[in-house]
Amino acid sequence: MPQHPIESAPEDSPKSAVNRRKFLEFAGLAAGTAALLPLTGQQAAAATGGKPGTPVAASAGWSLPDFATTPPFSFTYGGVPSHELLPRWRRSRSSRNVAGGRQSTVTWTDPVTGLKVALESVQYSRTNAVSWLVNFTNTSTIGTRLIENVLALDVSLKPRSLGEWTVHTSSGSDAKAQDFSPFDVRLPADSFRLFSTANGRPSDGVYRAAAGNPWAYLTGSGAPGYINSDQHSTTAAGATASLTFEGTAITWIGVRNVDCGKADVLIDGEQVAVVDQYATSWLKQVELFTKTDLAAGTHTIVVRSRSDKNPAGIGVNVNVDAFKIGTGDDAEVVNDNDPRITYGMDSSQVSTFIRNGWPYFNFDWGGQGMIAAIGWPGQWALQSERIGTGTLRVKAGMTQLDSVADGSRIEAAELTALWLEPREQIRTPRIVVLPWQGQDWHAGQNDWRQWFVAHQLPHTDGAVVQPLAPTQSNDYFPEQWDTSADQITWLNAYGENHATPATGGSLDHWWIDAGWAAVPEGASHSWNWPGSWFPDPDRYPDGLKPALDRAHELGMRTIVWFEPERVRQGTWLHVNHPEWLLSMPGNSDIFLLDFGKPAVRQWATKTIGDMIVHDGIDVYREDFNVGPLPYWRENDAYGRRGMLQIRYVEGHLAFWQGLQQRKKGLVIDTCASGGRRMDVETLGLAVNLLRSDYVLNAIGNQTHIHGASSWVPLHGGAVRVTGSPDDVYNVRSNYGPSLHNALDVNQQNTPWDTLKETTAEWKKLSTHLYGDYFPLTDGGPASDVWIAWQFGERDASAGFVQVFRRPDSPDSSTTIKFRGLQQNRQYKVTDRDSGASQEIPGSDLMNAGLQVSVDAAPAARILEYQRV
Repeated sequence: MPQHPIESAPEDSPKSAVNRRKFLEFAGLAAGTAALLPLTGQQAAAATGGKPGTPVAASAGWSLPDFATTPPFSFTYGGVPSHELLPRWRRSRSSRNVAGGRQSTVTWTDPVTGLKVALESVQYSRTNAVSWLVNFTNTSTIGTRLIENVLALDVSLKPRSLGEWTVHTSSGSDAKAQDFSPFDVRLPADSFRLFSTANGRPSDGVYRAAAGNPWAYLTGSGAPGYINSDQHSTTAAGATASLTFEGTAITWIGVRNVDCGKADVLIDGEQVAVVDQYATSWLKQVELFTKTDLAAGTHTIVVRSRSDKNPAGIGVNVNVDAFKIGTGDDAEVVNDNDPRITYGMDSSQVSTFIRNGWPYFNFDWGGQGMIAAIGWPGQWALQSERIGTGTLRVKAGMTQLDSVADGSRIEAAELTALWLEPREQIRTPRIVVLPWQGQDWHAGQNDWRQWFVAHQLPHTDGAVVQPLAPTQSNDYFPEQWDTSADQITWLNAYGENHATPATGGSLDHWWIDAGWAAVPEGASHSWNWPGSWFPDPDRYPDGLKPALDRAHELGMRTIVWFEPERVRQGTWLHVNHPEWLLSMPGNSDIFLLDFGKPAVRQWATKTIGDMIVHDGIDVYREDFNVGPLPYWRENDAYGRRGMLQIRYVEGHLAFWQGLQQRKKGLVIDTCASGGRRMDVETLGLAVNLLRSDYVLNAIGNQTHIHGASSWVPLHGGAVRVTGSPDDVYNVRSNYGPSLHNALDVNQQNTPWDTLKETTAEWKKLSTHLYGDYFPLTDGGPASDVWIAWQFGERDASAGFVQVFRRPDSPDSSTTIKFRGLQQNRQYKVTDRDSGASQEIPGSDLMNAGLQVSVDAAPAARILEYQRV
């Protein structure tokens, strides 16, 4: 695809056709009817006679057939792999046009046992995306054979790229400042990585790099002929040596020898070289890498060892003797034991098992790649493998384990293994893939965001859910133990101070969070008693309706919190329907409401649905503060591994659909201890208004927006206005697609002006939040750095950049390079604080950048841009 969005052409234009053809050419394929997906595992098998995943050579000229002959999934049935079975089974197909694309169904039926396998897919007409899921149905009157090793995704492709391959992904949510932090994983030749989530929630957990320093320090007789007679050396792939310096030139000094391997060199986070240290003789004090054209300022060089080597080499040693800053006689030599050099380990490059808790991946082989997402609100795993230098195989599916030993493959995570009763049916996770090409992987991310907005974001009242600005009162009360009168008092204060839509303000949703429900007799006054889903009669004698009615009068929509899946001992559900609950040995307090039972779905849909309709709830907010995986594993029937998880997931999704049928236009907010249920299937029915339980923290909000926005267009965090000098910095740190902004109406000198002004500012900027997104700096929660990002229109006509100097940053200025603009057009850039504007060519903004300076930290700046 083109480098900049402004150059994009409609799908049916000649330019788009060329782009699609180029994508197929890089995979070694000619265009075919399923041109959205390059070379699946079974396509490879059909072409080569081999197993799924066997690639077709790029020079073979093989034509990509459709899914009817080349399904992108695999399984075994009665011990026989599907690529052997399906060609012998009865096959039928149908298709029809749907909104945004064409839906196809292909079925294969075993003539002997009656097992029917149906692939339901959608090819999207204005993007390169395709999605699918698989249904297994027993059409006979007796049980099936064993269905095992079900992989909803099993594809292989052979890119025309033998260089560096990278998997871009992020951490999930774990109530940490580093939630959603992006990270990259290299895929060297003949390597694989296995990713998973934790606890049965699809976006649960953050990836933590392993501790330890793999570098050896040698001195004296161990380092003859080296600068200062010492050196640092490693044989561990992923070991890093970094130096931050001031200047325009840097040199890495080391050795070459027959036992030396290869290393990446990164400058300011971007890879600039791969250095092969192999030589036939021992060469010392060699200038292995030099760069002399850096912009004046602060830079960081990183040397990162690799797992591969020169074919003639006999080892993978990587060595640091020194760095040299500058050139000529004025250059400074920084010896390898200088404390300014940091030695460490990027273990994501060497660990084969990575529990990152984020079911979204971008496979990047340099200007081209493929995004893959797993839609499953349960436990999943994904394995990416580079076979030789030129074949990528990707497998993914539902699993029953969330932790395996390093070196294990996806089968060790316990894939589905069960038989089906007569007339019984199950489904797999939904898979979405999107091929991309462009200047770098961010082109793919913005194609993904636009697919998400167009085809996946939930709708209300016939339109996509728009960015929203909720507020609330609950968390100003200990244990959120408030009353109906409290809610109305606070609502009136917001109305009297003109903060709501009907009174001239921008806060458009009233949020009643946990704490309104009844608790068992004698229980503590606390929100944490899920299981009795009726309002506390003492604190809410007329229910929630009076407060919700008042919110509607003020022009606000309403959000109400529930948590039906977790049940505490002694609550109404535990006492009246113990047969509906899943238990765990050793835990007599927390139970799981089994949504796999039809009676549970019927009760929940009626009970909660009645309340939604009667009270006027516009957004059903659902929390989930328990990991379900151990409950599923403990209660699975023998020989039916995974059935309980499948039924639970199917039932819970059906419950949501039932609520939306009860009230047209209902929005569902998915919360699971924050954002721990944010897979692509869930986000087709729900939005996320609280991405992390690490809340009310500026650095946390910045880190979360920076990382999550590449993948999910609508997500939210929380911030509070307190009257602090840092209020604007804190609120701007949460200018994401949902701005949860509030204050204490009872405090003296209540900062209403700050609340209203920041919310109004966000409202103006929010029109760009569904456009393209670019992270302009590294992410993460470090407090001594600057961080920046950009939201802008797809046609590059307008947008804004947010820049933050964090509290411990020693630098009073930084240079920000814009992205996605038109090189040959002028842009008017306006600082929202000073009001100063200047016209700058798009080429200058993207190449030289714009310097941003602030005298004190912390500070937040917003730069709006408009094409002239």
